[in-house]
Amino acid sequence: MKIKSLIACTALLGCLSGASLAAYAEDNAAQSVQIPESDSGSFKKGDKLPDHFRRPDVVMQDKDWKKAGLPAPKAQAEWVHINDKYVMVSVVNSVVIDIVPVKK
Repeated sequence: MKIKSLIACTALLGCLSGASLAAYAEDNAAQSVQIPESDSGSFKKGDKLPDHFRRPDVVMQDKDWKKAGLPAPKAQAEWVHINDKYVMVSVVNSVVIDIVPVKK
């Protein structure tokens, strides 16, 4: 009887730990942005974005970030749309301030 209880507890523990790892991976992915195929790697909060991500055709205008349901950018910052993420970037030094997944 004790062996059945031990097996059941082990199976339950395995299921719970697998679920928490999946949740961690999802949260971690939401906090970084994969950059387009012309570059390599990804960026996270505190990283500096290359200047070409701040071109006028990539920077979101007032009507765009409002329509996307994003908060107003902080002082001296702007929203940039990269792949499936909105990225708030400092105008002064191009450092990533925030990353928000695009709502589907």
